[in-house]
Amino acid sequence: MDTTKYKKLFVEEAREHITAAGQTVLALEKSPRDKALIHELFRNAHSVKGMAASLGYEAVTRLAHALEDLMDLVRRGTRDLDAGTIDLLLRGFDHLDKMVTDIEADRPATDSSALCAEVDALRTPATPEPVAPPPGPAEFITTVRATRQSAADDAPATPHQSASEDPSSGEKRLRVSFRIANDCMSPGARGFIAIRSLSNLGEVKNLRPDLDVIKSGKYGRVIDTELLTKISPDEVATALAGLPEIREVRVAPASGAHGGTEPETQKTSLATHPNTIRVKTEILDRFVDSVGELILNKAELREIARELGSEALQEVVSRLETSLEELKRQAMGVRLTPLERVFARLPRLVRDLALSRGKQVVLEIRGGTLELDRAVVDALGDPMIHLFRNAVDHGIETPEERAQAGKDPSGRILLEAYREKDVAVIHVEDDGQGVNGAQVRQAAVARGILGQEEVDLLDETKTFALLFRPGMSTAAEVSDVSGRGVGLDAVKSCVQGLGGSVTLVSTPGAGTQFTLRIPFSAAILHALIVRVGEELVAFPVAKIERALDVEGSDLLVGAAASGARWFCRCEGDLLPARSLAEMLGFENGADAITARSHGVIVTQTQEGRSAILVDAFVGQEEVFVKPLKRPLSALDSLTGMTVLGSGRPVLVVDPYALGAAQGAHGAMREFAPSSREGSVKERIPE
Repeated sequence: MDTTKYKKLFVEEAREHITAAGQTVLALEKSPRDKALIHELFRNAHSVKGMAASLGYEAVTRLAHALEDLMDLVRRGTRDLDAGTIDLLLRGFDHLDKMVTDIEADRPATDSSALCAEVDALRTPATPEPVAPPPGPAEFITTVRATRQSAADDAPATPHQSASEDPSSGEKRLRVSFRIANDCMSPGARGFIAIRSLSNLGEVKNLRPDLDVIKSGKYGRVIDTELLTKISPDEVATALAGLPEIREVRVAPASGAHGGTEPETQKTSLATHPNTIRVKTEILDRFVDSVGELILNKAELREIARELGSEALQEVVSRLETSLEELKRQAMGVRLTPLERVFARLPRLVRDLALSRGKQVVLEIRGGTLELDRAVVDALGDPMIHLFRNAVDHGIETPEERAQAGKDPSGRILLEAYREKDVAVIHVEDDGQGVNGAQVRQAAVARGILGQEEVDLLDETKTFALLFRPGMSTAAEVSDVSGRGVGLDAVKSCVQGLGGSVTLVSTPGAGTQFTLRIPFSAAILHALIVRVGEELVAFPVAKIERALDVEGSDLLVGAAASGARWFCRCEGDLLPARSLAEMLGFENGADAITARSHGVIVTQTQEGRSAILVDAFVGQEEVFVKPLKRPLSALDSLTGMTVLGSGRPVLVVDPYALGAAQGAHGAMREFAPSSREGSVKERIPE
């Protein structure tokens, strides 16, 4: 038997239950008498225990069983959910998570004897019978020790049937049948686990189909067997119903034992399940990559159709574009994951940090249902942790400090996500002490990041931007949480790697707000193609505020702390202007701005709202962005490359990072223009 696939299935599903349990414990901390939450937590522990027992993971089974027994006492009302019990539950599920990680890595399980002893100490007074020692490795752990009545409590209220019993042993012979979900990816593994779970409840007999056929996965998804057991049909049905991807559970006394009429079948209906299917993430990644390649091929085919002047071919390409747009939408849709996947970790983080720092913090989360590309959501995990550590450790004051400032003793952190055009906007806002600009400038000088004359020229926006520099920190002491000057730099690097941007706004004494702008997908995007010298460059449209043409009379000579020597009049605003050629380190870039007309891209850079001057607009393209390799991947201003329909490679730039991109050293010249020029000539609407 191939045990690898069973282990992977266990790890995946156990983590789902453990994650859900952690969230439920935090909810119970606020509402300790919520019966629905109490039952949910009991079921989480019960499910982990059952799955672990069916595969022989004894250490996990022992701890999960102990937590299940503790929650059974809570739901019976013989144990209160006080602060000590909440803390023990959190530590218990944390430990289960470590043990699951050990199983995944084929390591010996982390010792849980101390935790089990703590749980036993809480539940012993209310436990009428001692806990039997676990069986040997070749046996399965009995899962019905102290949960017979608790399992029946969860079962539907239906009358008991007369069971076919063995008078000498008290055992009943039950007929059990169930179906594996049609969309189950591993029917062999799922069926095997279900049978092993049944074997924990009694002796499995007359299994149809036989176990080898079930393990092969080549059967009709329906399993029928008899079970010789001492527990009730309700308990058996409930145990099976708690397993994932199990449908249409039926349990009834086996017919013919006493010659009586067979009673009506006991049926446990599961909650409505969404019509979903598990797909390996690498398959989805290859799917999206293939769609991206099709988009590149479509663009090249469109160029060929234009060159040939064939109306028929252009019509075919037009229909192909429509089909590919729908395919792209579907490809991106199957990879979408709600931000809740990341947000769900944060309440526990905030709670633990606040307790360790003697602070009171209320966390409010909005917009967790917003969906982004799975790769983007996964990458946001560490940046969010850094931002929340920063907020609790540096931002929120102690209750005493807040009282002296006339604030509520409990600090507040707001996490909000919403959609704005083609980007997701994430705000992390606290009502703490804010950032002191003078301290930031002093720290920059003290750490050798800037000289005194340079910091004296910085405005508030530039000052706050210093906090994203490597090694920059205003903390007086280094703690186990922050103060080493790596947190915000790591946030910026990660967000820019996703093609996004991060900004900071703060008011001393009132609080701080971080704003992350993240594209929904970093792979396929709409881009504005511009010409600078002989090169073509792509800007993500989602990051462009405005694209327009200006005359030479709209360009003014000046000087600014950002290094800009020119300013541009853009619809009534006077913005610092920089030449894209200069920012990317092209030859003669410093002299590229002359008193002539330019294309202007208004966007946010590290210097704030700025105008980027280009020679001309070429057009808009839907592009598939491929990652760069070193040395180009080391440049923050470059997020990837794409290939136009003409076959010409084009680099994709991040306008936010361009302010620091003067170290590009002409890297763009590695991509010389193709001999076949593109023919996209449509103007960008003003």
